[in-house]
Amino acid sequence: MPACVDTCPTKARVFGDINDPTSEAAMLLKENPGAVVKVIHPESDTKPNMFYLGSTAPMNWPVKAVMPTSMQMLTAVVGPVVKVAVGMSGLGVLAMLGRQLLASDDSEHSETEK
Repeated sequence: MPACVDTCPTKARVFGDINDPTSEAAMLLKENPGAVVKVIHPESDTKPNMFYLGSTAPMNWPVKAVMPTSMQMLTAVVGPVVKVAVGMSGLGVLAMLGRQLLASDDSEHSETEK
């Protein structure tokens, strides 16, 4: 369980798999269909699975979601670099496999010539 669920003094937080009908979270959502509110910002719906039970919950998330600078850098710079590195290592593995196959053919030919 997340720490916020374990330490909540009023036990107002529930964590679970909403796709598992036996989880507490799924049962609460099923028992309270008219009182479920999903809080999102209309411009940046990041598809959160955070639900509130009750009609007084805010309908819109107050702040637009913004990707942190470190994550932007990771996706813009580091991501492509990692993809190139993985591709290059794959080519290296293929080259070594080809070399082994050619070397085994050469050794078979030299043994038959003896």
